[in-house]
Amino acid sequence: SCNISNNETRRNFWIFEGLTFLVGIVSYILVRHRQRKLDSLLMEKINRQIASGT
Repeated sequence: SCNISNNETRRNFWIFEGLTFLVGIVSYILVRHRQRKLDSLLMEKINRQIASGT
C-alpha cells in the first residue's frame, strides 16, 4: 500500500484548493473584461443606429 503522510495529503489538498481558487479568479476577471468589451461594442452600435436615424 502507498504510505503518504497525513501532512503531505493535507498540503497537497491545500495546494489543489489554492490553484483551483486562482483559476477561478483569473476566469472571472477574463469573463468580466470580455463582457464589458462586448457591452461597449453594443452601445457603440446602438448609438450609431440612433445617430443615423434608423
